[in-house]
Amino acid sequence: MGLYQRGGWYYYRCVIDKKKYHKALKLRVGKHERLLSARIDQVEEEIRAEHFGIPHRKRRFISLKEYKKKYLRQKADKKTSDLDSQRLDFIIKALGNLDLDQIGRREIKKLEACLLEENRGKTTVNRYMALLRNFFNLAIEDGHVPNRVNPVKKYFTPWRERRTRRALTAEEIADVLHSAKGISERPRSVLQRTFYDLVLFGLATGARLSQILHLRHEHIREGIAWLPPETKGSKSRDRGGGPEKIPIYLSPLAQEVIRRQPTETGYVFSLPSRHTGIMTCSIERVRKETGLEGFDFHTLRHTFSSWVAQNADLPTAKNLLGHSQIRTTERYSHPIGHESSLRAVANIGNLIREKETESK
Repeated sequence: MGLYQRGGWYYYRCVIDKKKYHKALKLRVGKHERLLSARIDQVEEEIRAEHFGIPHRKRRFISLKEYKKKYLRQKADKKTSDLDSQRLDFIIKALGNLDLDQIGRREIKKLEACLLEENRGKTTVNRYMALLRNFFNLAIEDGHVPNRVNPVKKYFTPWRERRTRRALTAEEIADVLHSAKGISERPRSVLQRTFYDLVLFGLATGARLSQILHLRHEHIREGIAWLPPETKGSKSRDRGGGPEKIPIYLSPLAQEVIRRQPTETGYVFSLPSRHTGIMTCSIERVRKETGLEGFDFHTLRHTFSSWVAQNADLPTAKNLLGHSQIRTTERYSHPIGHESSLRAVANIGNLIREKETESK
């Protein structure tokens, strides 16, 4: 009675009432020793239940690759499902196709190290771990994880993210547009041919990249694009706190960009993919050519918000960006260079002079 090895794997045997039982633990020798105690307890319980005819729900071991299919089926409505699939493929490649209950502290730390070695930023590491945490939450609900312990929640501490986004100045906008135009004038792909118009449209509307990529002609009515709600805000909408449609207000410039797009498909922008990662190489090229290290497509949304808040007001920026709370818009609105600050103190100085004159 006890533990033994065969072919590099652990097995367990015992005798009850002269009846012999042999069970594979599905744990590899020299790799999964820390899981032995819990697995032996589980197998003993299964054997006793089987021997004495006690009702027992046998838990089926399931691997990362197997459960990935089930997870993606349940999350098929998410706009990020393609990205989730790619990230799960990376996780499986880094860890191997382990059973879910074989993933513990060592595997979580190994995945974190692999991501950092691949030069993934700390923010990206947090995104991968958030995906894996949700992955395990669903697996726990389905009964595939013993003791209902989420290893990501237990063993991973999220990196502290530094928010470095800011609005572009007028000069920086000119540099970005010049770089984007150069890319579109000498394109190496369908995306690069459209890249300048995508950047221009992002600056003119403040729309998210995912919204722009999925924008269809049928969404546009009387100068406004009415988009289906983003997956991102589904919780608040379920509670009745969000709009049924998200408006994107189209300026004459934005409408001009739309008119010059080909109309072969129902989408405004004809592209080979609707995945947000399609922009990565072109964005990196803009960074190198302009020297704007922190630039990404979302910088255009921050820039739009900041210019609207400066030239109109914060509530208007909130309405144009489709935010439910003005606090969110405040995080998107930044001072643009020194000009606005200098103009503000100059206005205060003029006001003081006026009051000083009145007092004499």
